[in-house]
Amino acid sequence: MTIKFEHATNKNLPKIVEIYVEIYNEAIPTHQSTADLEPITIDDRIDWFNSFDDTHPIWLIKANDETVGWVALEQMYGRAAYQKSAEIAIYLSQNGQGKGIGPQAIQFLKDQAKELGLKAIAAYVLSQNQPSRKMFERSGFTEWGHLPKVCIFDDIKRDIYIYGYHPND
Repeated sequence: MTIKFEHATNKNLPKIVEIYVEIYNEAIPTHQSTADLEPITIDDRIDWFNSFDDTHPIWLIKANDETVGWVALEQMYGRAAYQKSAEIAIYLSQNGQGKGIGPQAIQFLKDQAKELGLKAIAAYVLSQNQPSRKMFERSGFTEWGHLPKVCIFDDIKRDIYIYGYHPND
């Protein structure tokens, strides 16, 4: 399987947001990779898409020319001292899961972060998402933090783990 990462630009906005919404909405009912509880719309994500820049980009993931997900190095916070840090986002469609694409995506993002001069990248992972937690650990990320019982799904309190990596160390 040939995996490619295609940089998203403004001309891709309608397609990117459409794919984002489709993949993201697939993930909501699983309570595995997002803390949203209700489906989102394309209009909900236009400002989000426009927040990406040269230092914090977004890419489509293509497997054999089929779009199976997206990855991004999102801004952590809007304050200047965080500009050399990013939050990793990886979302794979159900067709893209379980095929080894996730670890390739993490390696791609680690390489891009280094190239972009980022000093820290972090991933926020729900405690119940064991596959993602293991994937980040196997990919050289370490646990940087644990936020106990900060999410509630179906009246069940869940934790968040923060994994991190310093690409230029």
